[in-house]
Amino acid sequence: MKNPLYCSTGVFTGRVNGRNPRLAADYAAQLDCDGLEVMVYEGWYGRLKKIAALYRERGLCCPVVHADKRIGDFMSAPSPESWEEAHRRFEENCRFAKAINASILVCHIWGIPESDGHLPCIIERCGRLLTIADRYGLQLAAENCVCVHGSPLRHMVELAARYPSVGFTLDTRPAQFHRELPDFFRSRLFTDGYIRHIHIGDYAGGYKEWERLYPIPHPGEGEVDFPAFFSALRKSGYDGGVTLESPCIQPDRVDTKAIRRDLEWIRCQWDAADTAGERQQ
Repeated sequence: MKNPLYCSTGVFTGRVNGRNPRLAADYAAQLDCDGLEVMVYEGWYGRLKKIAALYRERGLCCPVVHADKRIGDFMSAPSPESWEEAHRRFEENCRFAKAINASILVCHIWGIPESDGHLPCIIERCGRLLTIADRYGLQLAAENCVCVHGSPLRHMVELAARYPSVGFTLDTRPAQFHRELPDFFRSRLFTDGYIRHIHIGDYAGGYKEWERLYPIPHPGEGEVDFPAFFSALRKSGYDGGVTLESPCIQPDRVDTKAIRRDLEWIRCQWDAADTAGERQQ
Protein backbone atom coordinates (compact mmCIF):
# COMPACT_ATOMS: atom_id res chain seq x y z
CA MET A 1 0.00 0.00 0.00
CA LYS A 2 1.62 3.23 -1.19
CA ASN A 3 -0.76 5.71 0.45
CA PRO A 4 -0.24 6.49 4.15
CA LEU A 5 -2.51 4.49 6.44
CA TYR A 6 -3.61 6.12 9.69
CA CYS A 7 -5.61 5.03 12.71
CA SER A 8 -8.19 7.34 14.26
CA THR A 9 -7.84 7.67 18.01
CA GLY A 10 -11.64 7.35 17.99
CA VAL A 11 -11.07 3.67 17.20
CA PHE A 12 -9.93 3.08 20.77
CA THR A 13 -11.14 6.09 22.79
CA GLY A 14 -14.76 6.73 23.64
CA ARG A 15 -17.28 7.14 26.40
CA VAL A 16 -16.52 3.76 28.03
CA ASN A 17 -12.89 4.71 28.71
CA GLY A 18 -13.42 8.39 29.42
CA ARG A 19 -12.01 9.49 26.04
CA ASN A 20 -8.62 9.27 27.68
CA PRO A 21 -6.02 11.19 25.61
CA ARG A 22 -3.15 9.22 27.19
CA LEU A 23 -4.22 6.03 25.41
CA ALA A 24 -2.87 7.38 22.11
CA ALA A 25 0.49 8.12 23.71
CA ASP A 26 0.66 4.74 25.42
CA TYR A 27 -0.39 2.52 22.51
CA ALA A 28 0.53 4.34 19.29
CA ALA A 29 3.75 2.36 18.77
CA GLN A 30 1.82 -0.93 18.80
CA LEU A 31 -0.68 -0.04 16.05
CA ASP A 32 1.39 -0.71 12.92
CA CYS A 33 0.29 2.34 10.93
CA ASP A 34 1.83 5.48 9.49
CA GLY A 35 0.38 7.85 12.06
CA LEU A 36 -2.69 8.88 14.01
CA GLU A 37 -5.75 10.92 13.21
CA VAL A 38 -6.37 12.57 16.57
CA MET A 39 -10.01 12.98 17.54
CA VAL A 40 -10.66 16.08 19.68
CA TYR A 41 -13.39 15.64 22.28
CA GLU A 42 -15.51 18.26 23.98
CA GLY A 43 -14.09 17.30 27.37
CA TRP A 44 -10.55 18.13 26.23
CA TYR A 45 -11.03 21.91 26.25
CA GLY A 46 -8.85 23.48 28.90
CA ARG A 47 -6.34 20.60 28.48
CA LEU A 48 -5.42 20.88 24.80
CA LYS A 49 -2.03 22.48 25.45
CA LYS A 50 -1.07 19.73 27.89
CA ILE A 51 -2.28 17.00 25.54
CA ALA A 52 -0.30 18.51 22.65
CA ALA A 53 2.80 18.68 24.86
CA LEU A 54 2.37 15.00 25.81
CA TYR A 55 2.06 13.93 22.16
CA ARG A 56 5.14 15.95 21.19
CA GLU A 57 7.09 14.52 24.13
CA ARG A 58 6.19 10.96 23.07
CA GLY A 59 7.09 11.70 19.45
CA LEU A 60 3.66 10.83 18.08
CA CYS A 61 3.11 11.24 14.35
CA CYS A 62 -0.26 13.02 14.03
CA PRO A 63 -0.70 14.28 10.45
CA VAL A 64 -4.47 14.63 10.79
CA VAL A 65 -6.73 16.08 13.48
CA HIS A 66 -10.45 15.42 13.56
CA ALA A 67 -11.95 18.55 15.05
CA ASP A 68 -14.55 18.40 17.83
CA LYS A 69 -17.75 17.05 16.22
CA ARG A 70 -19.87 19.55 18.14
CA ILE A 71 -18.51 22.25 15.83
CA GLY A 72 -20.84 20.85 13.16
CA ASP A 73 -23.81 21.18 15.52
CA PHE A 74 -23.07 24.85 16.10
CA MET A 75 -22.38 25.43 12.39
CA SER A 76 -25.89 24.15 11.62
CA ALA A 77 -27.76 26.35 14.09
CA PRO A 78 -28.45 29.74 12.46
CA SER A 79 -28.16 32.00 15.51
CA PRO A 80 -25.19 34.38 15.82
CA GLU A 81 -24.41 32.85 19.21
CA SER A 82 -24.05 29.42 17.61
CA TRP A 83 -21.61 30.78 15.06
CA GLU A 84 -19.58 32.43 17.82
CA GLU A 85 -19.28 29.07 19.59
CA ALA A 86 -18.38 27.24 16.36
CA HIS A 87 -15.74 29.89 15.66
CA ARG A 88 -14.27 29.69 19.16
CA ARG A 89 -14.03 25.91 19.12
CA PHE A 90 -12.66 25.77 15.58
CA GLU A 91 -9.89 28.22 16.46
CA GLU A 92 -8.92 26.13 19.50
CA ASN A 93 -8.85 23.00 17.36
CA CYS A 94 -6.63 24.76 14.82
CA ARG A 95 -4.18 25.77 17.55
CA PHE A 96 -4.10 22.19 18.81
CA ALA A 97 -3.56 20.78 15.30
CA LYS A 98 -0.72 23.22 14.69
CA ALA A 99 0.86 22.31 18.04
CA ILE A 100 1.08 18.59 17.10
CA ASN A 101 2.29 19.32 13.55
CA ALA A 102 -0.90 18.20 11.77
CA SER A 103 -1.50 19.43 8.25
CA ILE A 104 -5.13 18.34 7.68
CA LEU A 105 -8.08 19.29 9.87
CA VAL A 106 -11.16 17.13 9.34
CA CYS A 107 -14.31 18.97 10.39
CA HIS A 108 -18.06 18.40 10.49
CA ILE A 109 -19.76 21.47 9.04
CA TRP A 110 -23.30 20.39 9.83
CA GLY A 111 -24.66 18.33 12.70
CA ILE A 112 -27.55 17.69 15.06
CA PRO A 113 -30.31 18.67 15.36
CA GLU A 114 -30.53 21.15 12.47
CA SER A 115 -28.39 19.05 10.09
CA ASP A 116 -28.32 20.65 6.62
CA GLY A 117 -31.59 22.55 7.12
CA HIS A 118 -29.91 25.97 6.78
CA LEU A 119 -27.48 25.27 3.96
CA PRO A 120 -26.86 28.88 2.78
CA CYS A 121 -25.81 29.76 6.33
CA ILE A 122 -23.51 26.73 6.51
CA ILE A 123 -21.90 27.56 3.18
CA GLU A 124 -21.27 31.15 4.23
CA ARG A 125 -19.74 30.05 7.54
CA CYS A 126 -17.56 27.47 5.82
CA GLY A 127 -15.78 30.29 4.03
CA ARG A 128 -14.88 31.77 7.41
CA LEU A 129 -13.53 28.42 8.60
CA LEU A 130 -11.33 28.26 5.51
CA THR A 131 -9.85 31.65 6.35
CA ILE A 132 -9.08 30.56 9.92
CA ALA A 133 -7.56 27.24 8.86
CA ASP A 134 -5.39 28.97 6.27
CA ARG A 135 -4.06 31.30 8.95
CA TYR A 136 -2.75 28.24 10.81
CA GLY A 137 -1.36 26.60 7.67
CA LEU A 138 -3.98 23.84 7.78
CA GLN A 139 -6.04 22.22 5.03
CA LEU A 140 -9.71 22.13 6.00
CA ALA A 141 -11.20 18.79 4.92
CA ALA A 142 -14.97 19.01 5.47
CA GLU A 143 -16.57 15.60 5.95
CA ASN A 144 -19.58 14.12 4.12
CA CYS A 145 -21.63 13.66 7.30
CA VAL A 146 -25.14 12.23 7.05
CA CYS A 147 -27.85 14.72 6.10
CA VAL A 148 -31.52 14.93 7.05
CA HIS A 149 -32.70 17.13 4.20
CA GLY A 150 -30.40 16.66 1.23
CA SER A 151 -27.33 14.99 -0.21
CA PRO A 152 -23.82 15.34 1.26
CA LEU A 153 -22.33 14.95 -2.21
CA ARG A 154 -24.46 17.70 -3.73
CA HIS A 155 -23.64 20.01 -0.83
CA MET A 156 -19.93 19.35 -1.28
CA VAL A 157 -20.10 20.03 -5.02
CA GLU A 158 -21.79 23.35 -4.22
CA LEU A 159 -19.11 24.19 -1.67
CA ALA A 160 -16.36 23.39 -4.19
CA ALA A 161 -17.98 25.73 -6.70
CA ARG A 162 -18.05 28.49 -4.09
CA TYR A 163 -14.61 27.93 -2.54
CA PRO A 164 -11.89 26.57 -4.86
CA SER A 165 -9.51 26.10 -1.90
CA VAL A 166 -11.83 23.84 0.10
CA GLY A 167 -10.94 20.19 0.66
CA PHE A 168 -13.09 17.25 1.67
CA THR A 169 -12.94 14.02 3.62
CA LEU A 170 -14.82 11.13 2.04
CA ASP A 171 -16.15 8.77 4.71
CA THR A 172 -17.32 5.47 3.23
CA ARG A 173 -19.95 4.93 5.96
CA PRO A 174 -22.19 8.00 5.37
CA ALA A 175 -21.56 7.66 1.63
CA GLN A 176 -23.04 4.14 1.82
CA PHE A 177 -25.87 5.37 4.06
CA HIS A 178 -26.85 7.84 1.31
CA ARG A 179 -25.97 5.35 -1.47
CA GLU A 180 -23.59 7.93 -2.96
CA LEU A 181 -20.27 6.11 -3.00
CA PRO A 182 -20.10 5.40 -6.77
CA ASP A 183 -21.33 8.93 -7.49
CA PHE A 184 -18.37 10.44 -5.65
CA PHE A 185 -16.00 8.93 -8.20
CA ARG A 186 -18.11 10.29 -11.08
CA SER A 187 -18.16 13.76 -9.56
CA ARG A 188 -15.69 16.60 -10.02
CA LEU A 189 -14.54 16.17 -6.42
CA PHE A 190 -12.11 13.42 -7.40
CA THR A 191 -11.30 14.60 -10.91
CA ASP A 192 -10.47 18.11 -9.67
CA GLY A 193 -8.61 17.00 -6.54
CA TYR A 194 -11.01 18.16 -3.84
CA ILE A 195 -10.92 14.87 -1.92
CA ARG A 196 -7.98 15.28 0.45
CA HIS A 197 -8.65 12.51 2.96
CA ILE A 198 -10.48 9.17 3.31
CA HIS A 199 -12.21 7.56 6.28
CA ILE A 200 -12.79 3.80 6.23
CA GLY A 201 -15.87 2.58 8.07
CA ASP A 202 -18.70 0.23 7.17
CA TYR A 203 -22.50 0.44 7.28
CA ALA A 204 -24.88 -2.50 7.53
CA GLY A 205 -28.24 -0.91 6.68
CA GLY A 206 -30.32 0.29 3.76
CA TYR A 207 -30.74 3.73 2.21
CA LYS A 208 -31.02 6.33 5.01
CA GLU A 209 -31.96 3.64 7.54
CA TRP A 210 -31.27 5.78 10.59
CA GLU A 211 -31.64 3.03 13.17
CA ARG A 212 -28.80 1.10 11.48
CA LEU A 213 -26.16 3.83 11.78
CA TYR A 214 -24.97 2.17 15.00
CA PRO A 215 -23.26 -0.05 15.95
CA ILE A 216 -20.53 0.51 13.37
CA PRO A 217 -19.30 -2.75 11.79
CA HIS A 218 -15.66 -3.51 11.16
CA PRO A 219 -14.60 -2.92 7.54
CA GLY A 220 -15.82 -5.75 5.35
CA GLU A 221 -18.67 -6.70 7.70
CA GLY A 222 -21.26 -4.31 6.27
CA GLU A 223 -22.68 -3.32 2.89
CA VAL A 224 -19.84 -1.19 1.47
CA ASP A 225 -18.42 -2.76 -1.69
CA PHE A 226 -14.81 -2.26 -0.69
CA PRO A 227 -13.20 -4.07 -3.66
CA ALA A 228 -15.06 -1.70 -5.99
CA PHE A 229 -14.23 1.26 -3.74
CA PHE A 230 -10.49 0.61 -3.63
CA SER A 231 -10.43 -0.11 -7.34
CA ALA A 232 -12.11 3.23 -8.05
CA LEU A 233 -9.82 4.98 -5.56
CA ARG A 234 -6.78 3.60 -7.34
CA LYS A 235 -8.10 4.60 -10.78
CA SER A 236 -8.80 8.13 -9.52
CA GLY A 237 -5.10 8.65 -8.78
CA TYR A 238 -5.84 9.56 -5.18
CA ASP A 239 -2.54 9.99 -3.32
CA GLY A 240 -3.71 11.11 0.12
CA GLY A 241 -4.11 9.35 3.43
CA VAL A 242 -6.59 6.70 4.50
CA THR A 243 -7.81 6.42 8.10
CA LEU A 244 -9.39 3.46 9.87
CA GLU A 245 -12.43 4.67 11.81
CA SER A 246 -14.32 1.53 12.90
CA PRO A 247 -14.22 1.34 16.72
CA CYS A 248 -12.48 -1.37 18.74
CA ILE A 249 -13.14 0.13 22.18
CA GLN A 250 -12.49 -1.65 25.47
CA PRO A 251 -13.15 -0.12 28.92
CA ASP A 252 -9.72 -0.88 30.38
CA ARG A 253 -7.35 -1.49 27.49
CA VAL A 254 -6.72 -0.91 23.80
CA ASP A 255 -7.51 -3.97 21.68
CA THR A 256 -4.40 -3.66 19.55
CA LYS A 257 -4.97 -7.09 18.02
CA ALA A 258 -8.35 -6.07 16.56
CA ILE A 259 -7.00 -2.74 15.35
CA ARG A 260 -3.99 -4.33 13.68
CA ARG A 261 -6.33 -6.83 12.01
CA ASP A 262 -8.48 -4.04 10.57
CA LEU A 263 -5.44 -2.07 9.42
CA GLU A 264 -4.05 -5.15 7.69
CA TRP A 265 -7.44 -5.76 6.07
CA ILE A 266 -7.29 -2.26 4.53
CA ARG A 267 -3.77 -2.89 3.24
CA CYS A 268 -4.86 -6.17 1.66
CA GLN A 269 -7.83 -4.51 -0.04
CA TRP A 270 -5.63 -1.77 -1.47
CA ASP A 271 -2.94 -4.22 -2.60
CA ALA A 272 -5.59 -6.41 -4.28
CA ALA A 273 -6.84 -3.37 -6.18
CA ASP A 274 -3.26 -2.54 -7.22
CA THR A 275 -2.67 -6.10 -8.43
CA ALA A 276 -5.93 -6.18 -10.39
CA GLY A 277 -5.15 -2.81 -11.95
CA GLU A 278 -1.67 -3.87 -13.02
CA ARG A 279 -3.08 -6.98 -14.69
CA GLN A 280 -5.49 -4.87 -16.72
CA GLN A 281 -2.74 -2.60 -18.02
